[in-house]
Amino acid sequence: MNAPDVEAIHAIRVGATEAFKNGDFETFLTYFADDAVWMPTDEPPVVGKDAFREWGSYFAEANRPVHFTTSDEIVVDGNLAFDRFTLTTAEESTDTGESQESVLQGLWILQRQANDSWKIVRYIWNFN
Repeated sequence: MNAPDVEAIHAIRVGATEAFKNGDFETFLTYFADDAVWMPTDEPPVVGKDAFREWGSYFAEANRPVHFTTSDEIVVDGNLAFDRFTLTTAEESTDTGESQESVLQGLWILQRQANDSWKIVRYIWNFN
């Protein structure tokens, strides 16, 4: 396995998680391809950044998430890779102040770009 690719994918997970945790939704989206597909639990797929921006922005505004991610497996095969990870989140409602902890199992499929960087093209998750 190519260590620089694994390090780059790890950095994407850390950067995307930090951006979301800090409420910087636009920076969070920079880690995704324009035509990325999000596959949330018990909902239809959300296709493209614009659709996800609409779908996900309410969540980012209504909650103050605290995320901790751990990569369970990163595999790189040519121009495709995946990162299977566990995300623990404690979300505090901005309306009520109530906190709820969840554990999410996630899978990012990434594709190498023409400039040799990586972008997330699929995000699949479910909750324990």
